[in-house]
Amino acid sequence: MDAAGRPTLDRALRGYEVLRSEGLGVGVISVVDRQALALGPTALFDFMAEAGITSYGVNFAMPDPQPHAAPGTMVDHYITTAERTEFLIGLYDRWRAYDDRRIRIREIATVLHRLAKAPGGSLPCTYGGDCFGNLYTVEANGDVNHCCYLVGDPQYRWGNIMRQDFTAIRQSPNMTTVTAARARDEVELQRCPEVGVCRGGCPMEMYMSARHDPEPLSGCCGQADFIRHVRAHPVAEPSVGPVAVG
Repeated sequence: MDAAGRPTLDRALRGYEVLRSEGLGVGVISVVDRQALALGPTALFDFMAEAGITSYGVNFAMPDPQPHAAPGTMVDHYITTAERTEFLIGLYDRWRAYDDRRIRIREIATVLHRLAKAPGGSLPCTYGGDCFGNLYTVEANGDVNHCCYLVGDPQYRWGNIMRQDFTAIRQSPNMTTVTAARARDEVELQRCPEVGVCRGGCPMEMYMSARHDPEPLSGCCGQADFIRHVRAHPVAEPSVGPVAVG
């Protein structure tokens, strides 16, 4: 719903059709919250297929950061690692059974690309490995933070572009501290048998898991079971095309 309480789906689909009719490469990002999780991955896939959407990615809903939350703190809008894995496996199985390789789902295409050890390609940041110092979010007031999901935790605020240049921002004490902590985590993440595919995963997901997941991540980014499932049920990597990123 928009601010006036009106539905937005029809307008969004019309906009998508306008872009596609003009020959533009266009993708969709679908946010999976508790309601979408309850509907399940088959419902999401079938809706996209019916709407003619052939390039999309999945972002799982995340709560606002709570720096001082105790482990296991219950919050709204958090999808656990186990729930994410189950959803992605179901999405992969439905995509595989549908057998239309023109459909490119970001998470599936990325894992297939990595398993095939194919060069190049535009991959999402969650499979990029260490992102500190390579990814920034700049707020309207000039604050420079790491990831947009971590805006609100002052530990991940590097500086302010209105008062500093990026040389100074990259040397901020906060970035130095966080980067050092991530380096220590990376040592543990090397224990994951799928680290060559997931590259250690997303620091934001580990941040949330440590505070809100009943089974916090340890020594693994949380993608291993999904990657193993794809490895055990292989298909050819889809042909190159635009993939929703973000």
